Amino acid sequence: MALVVIGNVHHVLPREWREFHSRAFTEIEAAGAAVAGEWFNEPLSRHQNACWLIEVQPGIVKRLKEMLAVVGRDYGQNAIAWYDVCRNEYVS
Repeated sequence: MALVVIGNVHHVLPREWREFHSRAFTEIEAAGAAVAGEWFNEPLSRHQNACWLIEVQPGIVKRLKEMLAVVGRDYGQNAIAWYDVCRNEYVS
């Protein structure tokens, strides 16, 4: 499992945020990732962030990261984060 996080760094995408978000999600879907959850800030928030909890086949991880990096560069965003989720712990 992995957590992919995108954000509107320095708020440079006032109009393009929706397109950036959509394109990142399209790459996740195109890679065949199973999406377990999606979260984003509410529309009136001063922050614009989104994240997806995904399960992707190991052989596809490198390519998906590369494609997300291309999306980030295309929109001037250098902070697309990928977190490997290696351990789950249930607290109740």
